[in-house]
Amino acid sequence: MTRHGDVLWQPEPDALTTTSMGRLATSRGMTTFNELLAWSLADPDDFWRATAAHTGVRWMTPPANGVALADAAMPGARWFPGATLNYTDGALAAAATRPHDIAVVARSQTRPTIELTWAELADQVARCAQGLQRLGVGSGDRVAGYLPNIPEALVAMLATASLGAVWSSCALSPACGR
Repeated sequence: MTRHGDVLWQPEPDALTTTSMGRLATSRGMTTFNELLAWSLADPDDFWRATAAHTGVRWMTPPANGVALADAAMPGARWFPGATLNYTDGALAAAATRPHDIAVVARSQTRPTIELTWAELADQVARCAQGLQRLGVGSGDRVAGYLPNIPEALVAMLATASLGAVWSSCALSPACGR
């Protein structure tokens, strides 16, 4: 039973060298996670700008004036004002640096194993997005899929998100499709 004041979690001893946040802390001259926590609380704007840069956030539109926190009021904080992201851009970032690495391995009882490289996944997403655009799908639209959890579902979700549309799905069991 947990009591008030019990420590619920603490980082592993090697976390400063084996985690992204640990590497961020050490790049700033910190030697403990308590120092990292103190920085995040004392200067949240600087902390979150540094975290976004360190983790490689890929902005479609960067934050206005380079600000991470426009209004620190809680609730109601305004984070990265004016910035936009696209999930697909980040999800497929590896296609540019590791195009021949395997991105997807799909196993099924009803068809052979499918492997897609990052380049193949990115190509399929681009072709699917073009098809969705031809159908008139754009930012803010909704696309729903009724299909099993197969690579084609991943491709459709990423293609939908790349257009700024919202994806929703209902997984169909392959056995039910007979």
